[in-house]
Amino acid sequence: MRNALWTVMTLLLFVQCQSNVVQDYKPKFVMYTKPGCPRCEKSLEILSQRGIVFEERSIAEPKYQREMWELIREQKDQQTSRVTLPVVYMDSVLYYNVQDLDGFFQGI
Repeated sequence: MRNALWTVMTLLLFVQCQSNVVQDYKPKFVMYTKPGCPRCEKSLEILSQRGIVFEERSIAEPKYQREMWELIREQKDQQTSRVTLPVVYMDSVLYYNVQDLDGFFQGI
């Protein structure tokens, strides 16, 4: 009887811990923006209204501009010399040249 109770308690604790891990999971979400960019401002507004946690990195700062272009090059897209902002890096996937911002952010 004691072993069965111990097993049930251990199982319940395990399930509770797993539930907290899933519940607390937040994707790594970085958005590269540029000051004065209307699309960036709209994206920031959409994310704020939806309460989505993200990190904004302005490409006005050279280190973030280099970082963004390195991520684009890693995507093996050597032909891209221009991108439409914002650029979004989420869960190790890079999204850029997004035409439908509302639709894109609805899927997040």
